[in-house]
This record gives sequence, C-alpha cells and structure tokens, in this order.
Amino acid sequence: MIASLDAHTYLRARMSACSFKAGWRSLLLRAYDDPTDAEAFTTPATEDHLIVLVTRGQCEIEVFYRGKWHNAHYTAGSIGMTAPGEEVTLRWSDQPKHSTLQLHIPPATLRACADELFGGQALAMPHSLA
Repeated sequence: MIASLDAHTYLRARMSACSFKAGWRSLLLRAYDDPTDAEAFTTPATEDHLIVLVTRGQCEIEVFYRGKWHNAHYTAGSIGMTAPGEEVTLRWSDQPKHSTLQLHIPPATLRACADELFGGQALAMPHSLA
C-alpha cells in the first residue's frame, strides 16, 4: 500500500488544488483536471477510503477491480468510491475533458465516525463506480 499523499503520482490527471498544502491533516482533498485519453493505469491501494466526485465534464470510464472490468458514464455530480486496500486499474479514451475532486478519508476518521454514530460498530466501506 502507498500513502494517499503519494497517490497523485500514479494518476494521469493534473492536480490543481490540494488541502494538504492548506494545512489540512485529518482529510485529504484534491482537485484534478483529467486528460481526454488515458491508457490503462493502476492506482495502488491505500489505507484510506477514496471518494471521487466529477465536478465538470463527462466521460465513459472503465475500471478493473476484483477480477473484472466495470464501466460507467460519469457526468458532473457522479461519485465513485474505492474501498481501503483496493488496487484499481482505470482507462478511458476520446472523451471530453473532465474534472474531479478526490477525498481521501483516513481510517482514524472513519473509526471516529463509527464510534460516534454507531457505537463503534465496524463500517463496511463500499467500492463502487457510481
């Protein structure tokens, strides 16, 4: 597994903003502008739960995880999630430019939420395209 702070080095997108640079330490929020084409690339697993929100544009995206390819049509407002410990391979081609916000939620933050909301009951974090 890699640290979420290093996750951007595996992406094909250009980072346009980062909460870590603003002093945030309990969550990591980054903004990205994605290219129109991306040959298959793999994002290594992290300890954090990742939520990706499309903020502008659209694309047909294909994602390989848990042994098979999945696809989705993303438009502004679409959300994808990657569970902690999951490695994901993504690809898209000939798509309009799109932008995303990516929120990395650390295990300690999830545990604190589970403690407060559910009396410490463990949460199963989803892994989903949309």
